[in-house]
Amino acid sequence: MALAKDVHVHQLKMDERRGFVHFNATDIGIEPAVTKISSLCHSWKDDPSRGDSEKAKAKGFLINLLKPEDLFSVPEVLDVVFDDHIFGAVTEYLGQIPQLVTVQAWHSIPNNTAIRSQLYHYDHRDTRQAKVFINLNDIDDRTGPLHFLPANKSELIETKLGYSQADYTDEQVYSCCSPDEVLKTVGPKGDAFLVDTARCLHYGSRGNERERFMLMFCFARVNCVKDGKCEVLDPVRDRLANEFYADNPVRAFALKKR
Repeated sequence: MALAKDVHVHQLKMDERRGFVHFNATDIGIEPAVTKISSLCHSWKDDPSRGDSEKAKAKGFLINLLKPEDLFSVPEVLDVVFDDHIFGAVTEYLGQIPQLVTVQAWHSIPNNTAIRSQLYHYDHRDTRQAKVFINLNDIDDRTGPLHFLPANKSELIETKLGYSQADYTDEQVYSCCSPDEVLKTVGPKGDAFLVDTARCLHYGSRGNERERFMLMFCFARVNCVKDGKCEVLDPVRDRLANEFYADNPVRAFALKKR
């Protein structure tokens, strides 16, 4: 199911019951930054030095193109991550100044697999988190969009099937709901979704016929159950905080590892 945007200009708020909000980069004034990041990602895909980590090789269908040094040479990435509208919505939803857990620029390549994160699952960092997905190219059903069920629908499925830290099969999920209730992150470049992937059952990058580019970043509560690691952020967290946010203690707090 495609979605109409839920956001008004200068207003962004996650729906507590449904656990997500859909918006567009133009709505909140980050379109120029998103356009630049999109252009860079399209050029980076052919750079053999990118997406070559052991984690990327293991994943196969989903490659991160972003490097730690890009956060300094392409400040637009953190401009988007710490945009007032997005950061404010996340802070309100999580009920505290959050920690930035990870930031990546994803390249989903054509594939015909259905494994790991291509199957329905929850993220298990905490009982709630906030993950942002921004389309860096036009996404349709052939581009492996993120599929997800709103939090209230996911809760009903969990009640019937039981909570699991493993994957759920399509058959299990659709025995409890109609496929028509599943939402998709389809839309033009700049369309964006802020989703609580700890509460919303989801999968993505499945059955791509075309490549997908997406900026993804995730916030969690500082006292989250499961700490996270990010090969892009972790080597440079303190340096970013000191160089970019010395006069902004809130953003610096969100960046530094607790």
